[in-house]
Amino acid sequence: MISLLSNPQQMNMGIKATLFLLILLLSIPFLLLPLLTITLALITILRNYFFSSSSSKSWSTYNSSLYVGRVSHSRHLPVKHSFSYPLFFMFLDLDEVYSLFQSKRATLWPLNVIMQFYEKDHLKNGEGLIVGSEKKVEEEVETKNDLTIRIHRLITEKTNGKYTPSSTQKIMLLTHLSYFGYCFNPVSFYFIFKEKKSDENFTKENDNNNNNNNNNNNN
Repeated sequence: MISLLSNPQQMNMGIKATLFLLILLLSIPFLLLPLLTITLALITILRNYFFSSSSSKSWSTYNSSLYVGRVSHSRHLPVKHSFSYPLFFMFLDLDEVYSLFQSKRATLWPLNVIMQFYEKDHLKNGEGLIVGSEKKVEEEVETKNDLTIRIHRLITEKTNGKYTPSSTQKIMLLTHLSYFGYCFNPVSFYFIFKEKKSDENFTKENDNNNNNNNNNNNN
């Protein structure tokens, strides 16, 4: 200890080596995350290709899909600035969420371990929500608070009863999923289709600091 303190150069080298090892240890999980994601994605693809049963749905039969694009922004005042980066959204059929993510034989298993859809990440301000006052109706209330039903109820409320979607109309949600237990979702778009899948109604959900603004426009 005395010899180490008497040699500042050796002490500095020891500190640098310690910091390097600490940074290396802390960075290992972040280096492994892409590898883990790719591995789970490959297993999911191979599982559905080789081991899916004849009764299960094939990829082509799902309405849900992945939309890939790019977001760009530029300004000239007060300081010239611009950026452009890739972006992707999940376009989910709410009727397919259970079979894709949550069933025992979920189509996206094991990728759904790190990539999941949670209803709690949407309509966080309680829009279209029914609150039960008695325990005997809790189960019924939980069913009535399904996200699909809440969207129907919300549109009816926002249009003052002038438009009420039917239970047969499909709802598609353009949104971000929860990744590794965290969901960053600035905006979600709900689309309600007629039987022939022509646009019937459009709902936008903004989530800015957990404050959601919902707007409905009838076409």
